Amino acid sequence: MVPRLSLIFALTWLSAALSGCRLSGPGGPISPSLAKCREYSQEGVLAMEQGRWASAETLLANAVACCPKDPEARRHHADALWKLNRRDEAVAQLEQATAILPDDAALRVRLAQMRLAMNQSEKARTEIDAALDIEPDSSSAWAMRARARRATGDAAGALADYHRALGFVPEDRDLLLETAELYRELNQPEKALALLHRLADTYAPGEEPQNAIYLEGLACAALGRWDEAADKYAAALARGKPTPELYCQLAEFRRRAGRSAEAASAVAEALRLQPDHGPSRRLYEEIAGRSSGVGSCRR
Repeated sequence: MVPRLSLIFALTWLSAALSGCRLSGPGGPISPSLAKCREYSQEGVLAMEQGRWASAETLLANAVACCPKDPEARRHHADALWKLNRRDEAVAQLEQATAILPDDAALRVRLAQMRLAMNQSEKARTEIDAALDIEPDSSSAWAMRARARRATGDAAGALADYHRALGFVPEDRDLLLETAELYRELNQPEKALALLHRLADTYAPGEEPQNAIYLEGLACAALGRWDEAADKYAAALARGKPTPELYCQLAEFRRRAGRSAEAASAVAEALRLQPDHGPSRRLYEEIAGRSSGVGSCRR
Protein backbone atom coordinates (compact mmCIF):
# COMPACT_ATOMS: atom_id res chain seq x y z
CA MET A 1 0.00 0.00 0.00
CA VAL A 2 1.32 3.49 -0.86
CA PRO A 3 1.83 5.57 2.32
CA ARG A 4 -0.70 8.38 2.66
CA LEU A 5 1.82 11.24 2.37
CA SER A 6 3.39 9.66 -0.69
CA LEU A 7 -0.03 9.31 -2.28
CA ILE A 8 -0.86 12.95 -1.60
CA PHE A 9 2.47 14.04 -3.06
CA ALA A 10 1.90 11.91 -6.14
CA LEU A 11 -1.56 13.37 -6.68
CA THR A 12 -0.24 16.91 -6.25
CA TRP A 13 2.60 16.17 -8.69
CA LEU A 14 0.17 14.77 -11.26
CA SER A 15 -2.16 17.76 -10.89
CA ALA A 16 0.72 20.17 -11.32
CA ALA A 17 1.92 18.34 -14.39
CA LEU A 18 -1.51 18.48 -15.99
CA SER A 19 -1.78 22.22 -15.37
CA GLY A 20 1.57 23.04 -16.94
CA CYS A 21 3.33 23.72 -13.61
CA ARG A 22 4.95 20.29 -13.72
CA LEU A 23 7.69 18.51 -11.88
CA SER A 24 10.32 16.55 -13.77
CA GLY A 25 9.80 13.78 -11.25
CA PRO A 26 9.37 13.24 -7.51
CA GLY A 27 12.17 15.10 -5.81
CA GLY A 28 13.53 16.38 -9.10
CA PRO A 29 13.69 19.83 -10.71
CA ILE A 30 10.45 21.75 -10.92
CA SER A 31 9.03 23.86 -13.70
CA PRO A 32 9.49 27.65 -13.60
CA SER A 33 5.75 28.20 -13.07
CA LEU A 34 5.63 25.90 -10.04
CA ALA A 35 8.81 27.46 -8.66
CA LYS A 36 7.21 30.90 -8.96
CA CYS A 37 4.02 29.59 -7.34
CA ARG A 38 5.98 28.36 -4.34
CA GLU A 39 7.87 31.63 -4.11
CA TYR A 40 4.61 33.62 -4.05
CA SER A 41 3.12 31.14 -1.54
CA GLN A 42 6.05 31.49 0.86
CA GLU A 43 5.87 35.27 0.68
CA GLY A 44 2.09 35.16 1.14
CA VAL A 45 2.29 32.92 4.21
CA LEU A 46 4.93 35.24 5.69
CA ALA A 47 2.63 38.22 5.07
CA MET A 48 -0.21 36.39 6.86
CA GLU A 49 2.03 35.67 9.84
CA GLN A 50 2.83 39.40 9.98
CA GLY A 51 -0.84 40.39 9.73
CA ARG A 52 -0.49 41.96 6.27
CA TRP A 53 -3.64 40.35 4.96
CA ALA A 54 -4.21 42.45 1.83
CA SER A 55 -0.64 41.86 0.68
CA ALA A 56 -0.96 38.18 1.52
CA GLU A 57 -4.10 37.85 -0.58
CA THR A 58 -2.41 39.46 -3.59
CA LEU A 59 0.66 37.24 -3.29
CA LEU A 60 -1.39 34.08 -2.89
CA ALA A 61 -3.65 35.01 -5.79
CA ASN A 62 -0.48 35.26 -7.86
CA ALA A 63 0.59 31.84 -6.60
CA VAL A 64 -2.71 30.31 -7.70
CA ALA A 65 -2.45 32.04 -11.08
CA CYS A 66 1.03 30.57 -11.60
CA CYS A 67 -0.09 27.05 -10.75
CA PRO A 68 -3.87 26.61 -10.52
CA LYS A 69 -3.48 22.93 -9.62
CA ASP A 70 -1.42 23.57 -6.48
CA PRO A 71 -3.81 22.77 -3.57
CA GLU A 72 -1.58 24.38 -0.93
CA ALA A 73 -1.61 27.71 -2.76
CA ARG A 74 -5.40 27.56 -2.87
CA ARG A 75 -5.61 26.55 0.81
CA HIS A 76 -3.53 29.55 1.89
CA HIS A 77 -5.36 31.86 -0.50
CA ALA A 78 -8.66 30.75 1.03
CA ASP A 79 -7.39 31.66 4.51
CA ALA A 80 -6.35 35.13 3.36
CA LEU A 81 -9.67 35.73 1.62
CA TRP A 82 -11.55 34.56 4.71
CA LYS A 83 -9.64 36.96 6.93
CA LEU A 84 -10.58 39.78 4.54
CA ASN A 85 -14.25 38.73 4.88
CA ARG A 86 -14.43 37.61 1.24
CA ARG A 87 -16.15 34.44 2.33
CA ASP A 88 -17.69 33.19 -0.88
CA GLU A 89 -14.34 33.51 -2.65
CA ALA A 90 -12.59 31.68 0.20
CA VAL A 91 -15.03 28.78 -0.03
CA ALA A 92 -14.59 28.65 -3.79
CA GLN A 93 -10.82 28.34 -3.36
CA LEU A 94 -11.19 25.46 -0.91
CA GLU A 95 -13.69 23.74 -3.18
CA GLN A 96 -11.08 23.87 -5.93
CA ALA A 97 -8.44 22.53 -3.52
CA THR A 98 -10.66 19.58 -2.51
CA ALA A 99 -11.30 18.86 -6.19
CA ILE A 100 -7.54 18.54 -6.66
CA LEU A 101 -7.05 16.51 -3.45
CA PRO A 102 -10.41 14.83 -2.77
CA ASP A 103 -8.92 12.53 -0.11
CA ASP A 104 -7.46 15.29 2.08
CA ALA A 105 -9.51 15.20 5.31
CA ALA A 106 -7.97 18.39 6.70
CA LEU A 107 -9.06 20.38 3.66
CA ARG A 108 -12.62 19.15 4.08
CA VAL A 109 -12.66 20.00 7.78
CA ARG A 110 -11.52 23.54 7.02
CA LEU A 111 -14.18 23.86 4.33
CA ALA A 112 -16.78 22.59 6.80
CA GLN A 113 -15.61 25.17 9.34
CA MET A 114 -16.14 27.95 6.81
CA ARG A 115 -19.55 26.66 5.79
CA LEU A 116 -20.64 26.36 9.41
CA ALA A 117 -19.61 29.97 10.05
CA MET A 118 -21.79 30.92 7.07
CA ASN A 119 -24.76 29.02 8.57
CA GLN A 120 -24.59 26.39 5.84
CA SER A 121 -25.06 23.50 8.26
CA GLU A 122 -26.09 20.82 5.76
CA LYS A 123 -23.18 21.53 3.43
CA ALA A 124 -20.85 21.57 6.42
CA ARG A 125 -22.10 18.14 7.52
CA THR A 126 -21.50 16.78 4.02
CA GLU A 127 -17.84 17.86 4.19
CA ILE A 128 -17.44 16.53 7.73
CA ASP A 129 -18.90 13.14 6.83
CA ALA A 130 -16.55 12.98 3.85
CA ALA A 131 -13.60 13.82 6.12
CA LEU A 132 -14.57 11.05 8.54
CA ASP A 133 -14.90 8.56 5.69
CA ILE A 134 -11.33 9.46 4.71
CA GLU A 135 -9.89 9.61 8.22
CA PRO A 136 -12.16 8.06 10.89
CA ASP A 137 -9.75 8.94 13.70
CA SER A 138 -9.56 12.64 12.83
CA SER A 139 -10.13 14.52 16.09
CA SER A 140 -10.66 17.77 14.19
CA ALA A 141 -13.43 16.19 12.10
CA TRP A 142 -15.22 14.80 15.17
CA ALA A 143 -14.89 18.20 16.86
CA MET A 144 -16.30 19.95 13.80
CA ARG A 145 -19.22 17.53 13.68
CA ALA A 146 -19.88 18.29 17.35
CA ARG A 147 -19.97 22.01 16.57
CA ALA A 148 -22.28 21.44 13.61
CA ARG A 149 -24.66 19.38 15.74
CA ARG A 150 -24.57 21.95 18.51
CA ALA A 151 -25.39 24.70 16.01
CA THR A 152 -28.51 22.81 14.93
CA GLY A 153 -29.68 22.09 18.49
CA ASP A 154 -28.62 18.45 18.67
CA ALA A 155 -26.99 18.68 22.09
CA ALA A 156 -26.90 14.93 22.75
CA GLY A 157 -25.24 14.24 19.42
CA ALA A 158 -22.81 17.11 19.97
CA LEU A 159 -21.77 15.71 23.37
CA ALA A 160 -21.16 12.27 21.87
CA ASP A 161 -18.98 13.76 19.14
CA TYR A 162 -17.07 15.99 21.56
CA HIS A 163 -16.22 12.93 23.61
CA ARG A 164 -15.14 11.03 20.48
CA ALA A 165 -12.79 13.92 19.67
CA LEU A 166 -11.48 14.05 23.25
CA GLY A 167 -10.77 10.33 23.05
CA PHE A 168 -8.06 11.15 20.50
CA VAL A 169 -6.82 14.39 22.10
CA PRO A 170 -7.81 14.25 25.80
CA GLU A 171 -5.95 17.43 26.75
CA ASP A 172 -7.18 19.63 23.90
CA ARG A 173 -8.03 22.89 25.63
CA ASP A 174 -10.61 24.14 23.14
CA LEU A 175 -12.49 20.85 23.23
CA LEU A 176 -12.46 20.67 27.03
CA LEU A 177 -13.78 24.22 27.28
CA GLU A 178 -16.49 23.75 24.64
CA THR A 179 -17.67 20.47 26.15
CA ALA A 180 -17.79 21.97 29.64
CA GLU A 181 -19.75 24.92 28.32
CA LEU A 182 -22.27 22.59 26.69
CA TYR A 183 -22.67 20.61 29.92
CA ARG A 184 -23.35 23.87 31.76
CA GLU A 185 -25.95 24.88 29.19
CA LEU A 186 -27.60 21.48 29.70
CA ASN A 187 -27.74 22.14 33.46
CA GLN A 188 -25.17 19.48 34.31
CA PRO A 189 -22.77 21.61 36.37
CA GLU A 190 -21.02 18.65 38.03
CA LYS A 191 -19.84 17.33 34.66
CA ALA A 192 -18.93 20.84 33.55
CA LEU A 193 -16.75 21.28 36.63
CA ALA A 194 -15.03 17.95 36.11
CA LEU A 195 -13.97 18.97 32.61
CA LEU A 196 -12.96 22.44 33.74
CA HIS A 197 -10.72 20.89 36.38
CA ARG A 198 -9.13 18.76 33.65
CA LEU A 199 -8.66 21.92 31.63
CA ALA A 200 -7.01 23.71 34.56
CA ASP A 201 -4.55 20.83 34.90
CA THR A 202 -3.22 21.58 31.40
CA TYR A 203 -1.98 25.00 32.60
CA ALA A 204 0.71 25.96 35.05
CA PRO A 205 -0.76 27.28 38.33
CA GLY A 206 -1.87 30.87 37.89
CA GLU A 207 -2.01 30.71 34.08
CA GLU A 208 -5.58 29.47 33.63
CA PRO A 209 -7.53 31.67 31.17
CA GLN A 210 -10.18 34.06 32.44
CA ASN A 211 -13.03 32.40 30.56
CA ALA A 212 -12.33 28.96 32.07
CA ILE A 213 -12.36 30.37 35.61
CA TYR A 214 -15.51 32.32 34.82
CA LEU A 215 -17.23 29.09 33.73
CA GLU A 216 -16.07 27.36 36.90
CA GLY A 217 -17.75 30.13 38.87
CA LEU A 218 -21.01 29.69 36.99
CA ALA A 219 -20.92 25.93 37.57
CA CYS A 220 -20.31 26.43 41.29
CA ALA A 221 -23.20 28.89 41.43
CA ALA A 222 -25.49 26.37 39.71
CA LEU A 223 -24.61 23.95 42.52
CA GLY A 224 -25.37 26.60 45.17
CA ARG A 225 -21.72 26.83 46.20
CA TRP A 226 -21.79 30.61 46.48
CA ASP A 227 -18.48 31.14 48.30
CA GLU A 228 -16.61 29.13 45.64
CA ALA A 229 -18.48 30.90 42.86
CA ALA A 230 -17.51 34.27 44.31
CA ASP A 231 -13.87 33.26 44.70
CA LYS A 232 -13.75 32.00 41.11
CA TYR A 233 -15.18 35.26 39.80
CA ALA A 234 -12.67 37.26 41.84
CA ALA A 235 -9.90 35.14 40.30
CA ALA A 236 -11.36 35.65 36.82
CA LEU A 237 -11.36 39.40 37.33
CA ALA A 238 -7.69 39.27 38.29
CA ARG A 239 -6.82 37.39 35.06
CA GLY A 240 -8.17 39.75 32.44
CA LYS A 241 -9.89 43.00 31.64
CA PRO A 242 -12.59 43.75 34.26
CA THR A 243 -16.11 44.45 33.09
CA PRO A 244 -19.16 45.78 34.93
CA GLU A 245 -20.94 42.49 34.18
CA LEU A 246 -18.21 40.47 35.93
CA TYR A 247 -18.16 42.76 38.96
CA CYS A 248 -21.95 42.72 39.16
CA GLN A 249 -22.05 38.92 39.08
CA LEU A 250 -19.28 38.78 41.69
CA ALA A 251 -21.36 41.08 43.89
CA GLU A 252 -24.41 38.84 43.47
CA PHE A 253 -22.46 35.71 44.43
CA ARG A 254 -20.96 37.43 47.47
CA ARG A 255 -24.42 38.62 48.49
CA ARG A 256 -25.76 35.07 48.20
CA ALA A 257 -22.83 33.87 50.32
CA GLY A 258 -23.72 36.40 53.04
CA ARG A 259 -20.65 38.56 52.38
CA SER A 260 -22.55 41.84 52.19
CA ALA A 261 -19.65 44.25 52.64
CA GLU A 262 -17.64 42.53 49.89
CA ALA A 263 -20.73 42.49 47.68
CA ALA A 264 -21.14 46.23 48.12
CA SER A 265 -17.49 46.77 47.22
CA ALA A 266 -17.85 44.71 44.03
CA VAL A 267 -20.99 46.47 42.85
CA ALA A 268 -19.33 49.81 43.54
CA GLU A 269 -16.53 48.76 41.18
CA ALA A 270 -19.09 47.84 38.54
CA LEU A 271 -20.69 51.29 38.80
CA ARG A 272 -17.29 52.96 38.74
CA LEU A 273 -16.62 51.28 35.39
CA GLN A 274 -20.08 52.08 34.05
CA PRO A 275 -22.24 54.40 36.16
CA ASP A 276 -25.36 53.71 34.11
CA HIS A 277 -25.06 49.91 34.27
CA GLY A 278 -28.67 49.05 35.09
CA PRO A 279 -28.19 45.56 36.63
CA SER A 280 -25.47 46.88 38.96
CA ARG A 281 -27.61 49.81 40.03
CA ARG A 282 -30.52 47.50 40.83
CA LEU A 283 -28.24 45.19 42.78
CA TYR A 284 -26.82 48.17 44.64
CA GLU A 285 -30.33 49.08 45.74
CA GLU A 286 -31.00 45.52 46.87
CA ILE A 287 -27.77 45.38 48.87
CA ALA A 288 -28.70 48.72 50.41
CA GLY A 289 -32.01 47.21 51.51
CA ARG A 290 -34.25 49.22 49.19
CA SER A 291 -35.50 46.13 47.39
CA SER A 292 -36.10 42.52 48.38
CA GLY A 293 -35.89 40.93 44.90
CA VAL A 294 -33.18 38.65 43.64
CA GLY A 295 -30.57 40.46 41.57
CA SER A 296 -29.61 39.72 38.01
CA CYS A 297 -26.47 40.93 36.32
CA ARG A 298 -27.58 40.09 32.81
CA ARG A 299 -28.67 42.77 30.42
